[in-house]
Amino acid sequence: MPHANKLKTMKQKHLELVEAFMSKVKARDGHEPEFIQAVEEVVEAVIPFIQDNPKYDQANILERIVEPERVIMFRIPWLDDKVIAKLIEATE
Repeated sequence: MPHANKLKTMKQKHLELVEAFMSKVKARDGHEPEFIQAVEEVVEAVIPFIQDNPKYDQANILERIVEPERVIMFRIPWLDDKVIAKLIEATE
């Protein structure tokens, strides 16, 4: 039974790490429930691997992959010299 206790302890540690990590994500992005759900599913799957491979923990992989990318999109409507409506779309 010592092996079973060790597995239980490891699973408990992983759950605690998931909960701690998710509390940070929820504090920042709690207004985005779909994002929170997706992050939680990924984190639950990769925490054991990250804990077994410290180089990924040291590289802050989780913190980096949960940073949502933001794209700024804008449109500029205008009229040319012939009073024809034009539209410029851009992203940054």
